[in-house]
Amino acid sequence: MTLNIAHGRGEGFHQLLQNGAEAQSNLDAIATLLKQQHPDITALQEADGPSYWSGDIDHVEYLAMQGEFSHYVRANHVNGYGLFYGTAFISNLEMNYPEAITFEPELSMAPKGFIVATVTWPGEPCVELDVVSVHLDFSSEAIRRRQAAELVDILRTRNRPMIVMGDFNTRWDKEKSALHLIVRELGLSPYKPEQAGLETFARFGHRLDWVLISPGFEFHSYNVINDKVSDHRAVVAELALNREVHAGRPSESCVARQGE
Repeated sequence: MTLNIAHGRGEGFHQLLQNGAEAQSNLDAIATLLKQQHPDITALQEADGPSYWSGDIDHVEYLAMQGEFSHYVRANHVNGYGLFYGTAFISNLEMNYPEAITFEPELSMAPKGFIVATVTWPGEPCVELDVVSVHLDFSSEAIRRRQAAELVDILRTRNRPMIVMGDFNTRWDKEKSALHLIVRELGLSPYKPEQAGLETFARFGHRLDWVLISPGFEFHSYNVINDKVSDHRAVVAELALNREVHAGRPSESCVARQGE
C-alpha cells in the first residue's frame, strides 16, 4: 500500500486548523483502513513525528501500534522548529538497511525525499528487494525531474530489484515528467498507466500516487481505495513473484548461506 497521510489532517485544509483530538481521530481512521487491507508493507508520505501542528505524537509509531504492525521506520526530511516529518514505512516484514535521503535542499522550499529499505520476499529467503517510499515536489516539474534523477542515481547503486511507491505529484500523460524518467531509467513498470478510474487526488481528479515494480514482479491486482482518510486515496497492489527471473539472481546473503 502507498498513502500520503497529509499530516493526519484527513480531508481538512491544513493541520494547524485542527486540535490534537481531531488529529488522533483521523489517525484512527487510517489505522482502521490499514487493518482492513492488512498490507505486508505500507509506504507513507507526509508522515509526522511529534510535531506541534499535528498533535505532538509520532504518527508512524501510532499507526504501527494501532494497526498491529511489527515494524516501522520514518525519515525526517523536515527536522526542526517543532516540525518533524517525511516519508516512512510500516510493515509486517523486517526492514533491513534503511536509508533516508532528503533531496538537495535548494531544489524545493518544502524539503522532500525518500526512504529505502531491503526486505525478503515472504517464503523466499533468496529473494531480497528494495522498497522505496518517495515524495516529490508539488510545485514544479523541473524540480521533480531533478529529484527523480537524484533518486535514480542512488537506487542504481543498491543493485537490487525494487518496488517504488509514493506521491509523485505528476501524471502519466506528461511525457517528460519525473515519473517517466524514473520508469525509464530504472526499468520499472506502472500498472495500466492510462487507465481511467485510478485517480488518487480527488480534488483535481489526478493520478499522482503510484506503485512501480521491477521485472520479476507482476501485478496480480491494483485498487484505489475510496476511504476518505486523506486528500489522497490509498493505492493497494497485490504483487506476484516470477520465480524464473529471480532464480537467476539470488541475493548475496543467500549465496553466502548456501556456501556455508
